[in-house]
Amino acid sequence: RPKNQDNLTAEKLKKVALPLHQRLAMIKMNRDITCNKEAFQILTRQGGWFGKALSGDGQQHGTQETREDENTDDDHHQRHSSAMSMTPGVHMIDTENKSVVVVDRRLRQFNFDLLFGDVDGQKDVYASTAKPLIAEFINGYNVTCLAYGQTGSGKTFSMFGPSVHEANFSDGFLYEEGIPPESWGIVPRSCAEVFAAIKHRRQHLDLNMNVEVGISYVEIFGNDVSDLLRDGSLCGQSRVAAQRYVLDGSSEVAVGSLKDTLDLLDKGEKQKRKAATAINQHSSRAHTLFIVTLRQECVDTGVAYTSRLFLADLGGSEK
Repeated sequence: RPKNQDNLTAEKLKKVALPLHQRLAMIKMNRDITCNKEAFQILTRQGGWFGKALSGDGQQHGTQETREDENTDDDHHQRHSSAMSMTPGVHMIDTENKSVVVVDRRLRQFNFDLLFGDVDGQKDVYASTAKPLIAEFINGYNVTCLAYGQTGSGKTFSMFGPSVHEANFSDGFLYEEGIPPESWGIVPRSCAEVFAAIKHRRQHLDLNMNVEVGISYVEIFGNDVSDLLRDGSLCGQSRVAAQRYVLDGSSEVAVGSLKDTLDLLDKGEKQKRKAATAINQHSSRAHTLFIVTLRQECVDTGVAYTSRLFLADLGGSEK
């Protein structure tokens, strides 16, 4: 995201007050405690709902807390305001338990099959998501990997990497050692994995194989489907015709190496529709679909099969 974007957004958001049971749940998560009584005592000291003193049985305890904080009025006021209201947004990301806690009009927790933290890199994302699919693709299955989320959430970065904005994929190509650049996203890493697998099979398997690889790169914007590898020309006059055009292979371009594939990625990137938004200066305003078609035939047995790898970078999910 652009610098200071988070601060600007936070200033515009109205704070929300959580109900008592959700505030207690948040305290338990923050302090890693399980006892409601202990969480309630912490909330009492914060003065969230009770001010500086409690009535009845809690009055003496509240008075004690007031005495302890009588020389730190500013700090007490800040904690009091924080306990009463919170800024909406992501409150906690728990990679160990694979859950995210969000403050909206209420406290909500979302559980996931897999969760990445800010220390995880492109290779970690690829290894846990797309890499297992590549093995199935090589073995003849159709597979799909897609990125979905709001504008600025990192979809294009995860799928392609920063090179789509800063440089060409093929510039300074140094993949001879078999280690892709750290910046590469799922799409270039998947292509590298495919060609590495083809090379390995040719060198280590005693099979006479004919292998063909084709690449399609299309963009979907409203009812228009454009072929990014043919200067952005429309694929048919309707979405039905465009679907047939793409899936029957009419949009394919044959490639013989990873270098050829990266050149096509660069070519397609220049044809994308982009517009600056408040969150992303290079936001794609459409869905993009990168398709790898693999045709394999064993000359000795006559067995042949075709598989497709669909890599989709969807447009922003916001309304």
